[in-house]
Amino acid sequence: MNLTLPELLLTAFLIGLCLWRSKAALFLLWPISILVFPTARLMIGFPIYIYDIVAVIIFANYWRPLLGIRWSLTAIPWHYVFWALILVCGLIWPVVIYSFIPEIGWVSGHAVLAFLSLAFGALLFYDDALERERVFLGYGMAASLMVLGLIGLIQFGSVDTSRAISNFFYRDFADDAFVMTDFYARITAERAAGPYGSPNGLGIVGLMAALMSLVLVRNKALVVACLVAGAIAVMASVSRQAMIAAVLATLAYFIFAQARQKGGLAVILIVMGPFLVMAFLGSDFAASTLERFSRWETGIQEDENFTARYVDGPLRLIEAVRTYPDIILFGTGPDINKLYSAGSGMVGRAQGFLSIGYA
Repeated sequence: MNLTLPELLLTAFLIGLCLWRSKAALFLLWPISILVFPTARLMIGFPIYIYDIVAVIIFANYWRPLLGIRWSLTAIPWHYVFWALILVCGLIWPVVIYSFIPEIGWVSGHAVLAFLSLAFGALLFYDDALERERVFLGYGMAASLMVLGLIGLIQFGSVDTSRAISNFFYRDFADDAFVMTDFYARITAERAAGPYGSPNGLGIVGLMAALMSLVLVRNKALVVACLVAGAIAVMASVSRQAMIAAVLATLAYFIFAQARQKGGLAVILIVMGPFLVMAFLGSDFAASTLERFSRWETGIQEDENFTARYVDGPLRLIEAVRTYPDIILFGTGPDINKLYSAGSGMVGRAQGFLSIGYA
């Protein structure tokens, strides 16, 4: 999604407004740029994603308190750990085994910026003075979740809307690209994918954002709205992975949460549960969901999606590791799809990782 000049100017204006009025508001833009506009970018010979720009600006404004955090065995600096792993496994080792190609540098830099999220999380968790930042992050998460729920609601069941959503988020793709085809539009009308290109992506992101809203959002009515929006995103995606994860997450919450927190969620479920169940059964979500789960009636091993992910995929990975044992220590570099398409010469190494389903 290459930004047009007006869109780029609007983005610059919003970032500038945050820096002028309150730099804490950058934590409002950050989740929106990641969750709602993951494909938004500026092309200058290579892509620069908007969420990376926002992350760098946040780091530039908060690097002093970030570096001032005192780490211990209970407060492990995970972002430093992952940065070191990326340096070795994502940059140095791929250069050794593939020889250098520009994509290796870009992918590694992109991964380093991605793990800034761990640094920001640590900063907001350990620094009590950053209450405004935490509040803005909660509002950004809530706003993103509302948009994802709305996208799932309007994309599900409508081929035309699904095509329009693809044309918006992937407008710089070639007309014959998979995400621009009528076939993809029909698929995502049956299982909404939103801006992620995958129904499982929308379902898992919707679920994770809803869970994070329980921690970040303080307004109870807004929490309920976030849970409803997250449920809509999960149902519209018809993702069995997300649905099963939602059930497990709810059980884990009741096991580990404090008594007061358990009571609050229990009240929400008791009050909202019947309405959500009736709305679900009265919608087209129910038919699609039941059809997906009915594929397990003859045995879960008969489901192509299951066997491709959890049988065929691991077998290919085992074969790749057997042929190239160094994969155990160094992996193959982040974003192997990009390295493979760039012609890095990874051959058999790629076979163990490219598309857990059908490569």
